[in-house]
Amino acid sequence: MRGALIAGKYELVERLGRGGMGEVWAARDMDLRRDVAVKFLPHDVDASPELLHRFEREAVAAAQINHPNVVTLHERGVYDGLQFLVMERVDGTSLTERMRGGTPMQLAEALGIVQGICAALVAAHRAKVVHYDIKPSNVMLIADGRVKVVDFGIAGFTHTRTAFSVAPSSALSPAGTLEYGAPEQFLDSRGDERSDLYALGSVLFALLAGQPPFTGANGYIVLRRKIDEDAPPLADLRPDVPAPVGQLIAELLQRNPGQRPQTAEVVHARLARMQSVAAESGQEPDDRSTLPWPSRTTEALRTPPPPSGDHRHGHTLVRTTGRRAVAVYGALVLFALVSVLTAIHQLTVANHEGTEYSKSVFQEAQDARETLAAFLLGAQILCGAGLVACWLVWFARVRAVAEQLAPGQLRYSPSMAVAGWFIPFGNFVLPKQIANDVWHASSPSVRGGGSAPIGLLHTWWAAWLVTFLTWPFFWAPWTNWVQETHGVDTDRYGLDGSYWLLPIVHVLVVPAAAITALYVRRMTAMQAARLDSQPPEAFSAAVPRT
Repeated sequence: MRGALIAGKYELVERLGRGGMGEVWAARDMDLRRDVAVKFLPHDVDASPELLHRFEREAVAAAQINHPNVVTLHERGVYDGLQFLVMERVDGTSLTERMRGGTPMQLAEALGIVQGICAALVAAHRAKVVHYDIKPSNVMLIADGRVKVVDFGIAGFTHTRTAFSVAPSSALSPAGTLEYGAPEQFLDSRGDERSDLYALGSVLFALLAGQPPFTGANGYIVLRRKIDEDAPPLADLRPDVPAPVGQLIAELLQRNPGQRPQTAEVVHARLARMQSVAAESGQEPDDRSTLPWPSRTTEALRTPPPPSGDHRHGHTLVRTTGRRAVAVYGALVLFALVSVLTAIHQLTVANHEGTEYSKSVFQEAQDARETLAAFLLGAQILCGAGLVACWLVWFARVRAVAEQLAPGQLRYSPSMAVAGWFIPFGNFVLPKQIANDVWHASSPSVRGGGSAPIGLLHTWWAAWLVTFLTWPFFWAPWTNWVQETHGVDTDRYGLDGSYWLLPIVHVLVVPAAAITALYVRRMTAMQAARLDSQPPEAFSAAVPRT
């Protein structure tokens, strides 16, 4: 095929290699005068129809991502009956070649390489693509020092529209590389974005230790060890590596995906801080990653570490959620205070039921009663509007944080975190379902799997339903329940039979507000705990300064 012209413009120059997923040729784009790589599906595709599906997935997956740390797809087509992909030509060496010989890497170089891989995963996961095969042979080290992640042949999709356009993952046999892949992707669950983070931890372990964390005489032994055993501590093989690096690897290699860091952005931020400290300790940083888009994580990397005692390390979402939680607390206190004052006023009025007044005194008392009732109702409306605004902002924010913690696993779009409260009858169901999803996404893993006890969420929702269903009594002009009786010389007033529901409903606001505050506090704390990372002081202490 040397010299063949593909799609009328790609001239094949030489074959670079051949493997189970096809053969790759160096080629020249005659139109744009650039070097490219052309990948062909093997001739024996009819004997293995699954290869066609994987070839299609590679094209679709690569097309979703535009990032300097990911190989670029230029075109896809058919030539002489053969499927082909035209990709960016990557001149460099594979990470496998760099690791040949089993010599452990220096810390700064290993962190730089893995940070570049992680930047590619951030881009992929934002595009709803899971690589599923992060390993040294799928990482290229190019001449300008950057890292390129290649081969999305077994990628998965978390975006429904993309997933439906190609063969679903369930239709393909489990795939991956046992030495580096997460245990769940070889089982029925198949894994998700956190499976890529496990593989990232395996690569970092291998770079620093000279071997993968799990080895064995055959693949079955490796898989059984991954399922049954915790990963060996890096310190056993590299005691000179700072403890926070070993801690990050241990978290990435957790068997339970819920106990790993939940997003590639969080891991990238931790790697960047470790790179910075390594540079301060005398090792040159080896930044092979690029995050060209503005994001909360990259903004956090540009800011100094927070003051001592605040270990959120630039997690803007956590700090912002915390401020919004404080706003909700304040709005709840004001709303409950006005409700209590209203209940006191209503009870005071009830205490004088049947008392006869002269007509002048009765009129003055009536004017004072209605003026104070109108003032309290106006204050209640203002406080209620403020509470609704603070609540919707907080609820939308925790839903956004939950999306980071469990990408693609929440049932409704982010806009429903606000709109769901205003849909008639739907607001009896939708907010609770969103709250359930957020709770499970935000909950730290507990012994035996699952999430933290959810009783507080159910209690809060019951309080919300009671409050919602009694609103007609809460917001109605309650002075209408006061019945006046006029005599010749004196006047008096009585109360409607349902009047006593009014102070009861207003007093119930206090426990409902307390339960809501506890729920907000618990949810905010869970998300903060999930997003927290090792404090930089600990890492600095572990790295001797020169």
